[in-house]
Amino acid sequence: MNKKQIQMSDETAHNSAISIIDALKISGVIEFSICLFFAKLVSYTFLDWLPLYISQTNPGISSSQSAYMTIFFDLGGIVGGISAGYLADKTGASALSCIVMLIFAIPSLGIYYLFGNQSMAMNEALQFIAGIFVNAPYALITTAVSAELGSKVPSKSAMATVSAIIDATGSIGSAIGPSLAGVVSEIGWEYVFIVVMIADLCALLSILRIGFNDCKRLIFIWRTKKSRNNSANQEIISVTTY
Repeated sequence: MNKKQIQMSDETAHNSAISIIDALKISGVIEFSICLFFAKLVSYTFLDWLPLYISQTNPGISSSQSAYMTIFFDLGGIVGGISAGYLADKTGASALSCIVMLIFAIPSLGIYYLFGNQSMAMNEALQFIAGIFVNAPYALITTAVSAELGSKVPSKSAMATVSAIIDATGSIGSAIGPSLAGVVSEIGWEYVFIVVMIADLCALLSILRIGFNDCKRLIFIWRTKKSRNNSANQEIISVTTY
């Protein structure tokens, strides 16, 4: 086999699509798929049922008004998605960024349920805050995380397969969430909020391993920079003394 044939075979292997099994073997694909399943479950539950919840728990608000009010949840999602992306780029720790958002998402949902009915302004403000933390992991995983995981293997076609696996798993959650909320809401809206809070907790737990690795890597980088700075300072002091 000549040099040209070897080069062509390498390019073919580089461009060939990987199998689903091989994509699942990539570290982080299964964990982020599970995380997105629960994150989209929560996000789509709110998108589908929030107008009805507002109209039923606030007698003075019509169904059309409640539909307009839910825009604040979407606006919060925009801010959350941008914030999560910036945090992930700044730290290089996507899993840790998702964990931070999920930690705040759980209490924000509880606070919205407890105090969202105090006034229209309070409802809109708490919607916005909940939207930031609920939608941020969903936005980050479907974009930056999928691309990052897909680039871990030599094949150029791996990114589409990895993204499809992660997004398809999340779509299952987006289908189950609103359906489950429809059944649970007949018992009481408080149980719907309990379900979505548990779902966010499950999303958080699913990426703890990757988040722990991110923490170890960031600590190592910080210690390396600190040791380099100390070495540089000592050299400056020795030169000055000489």
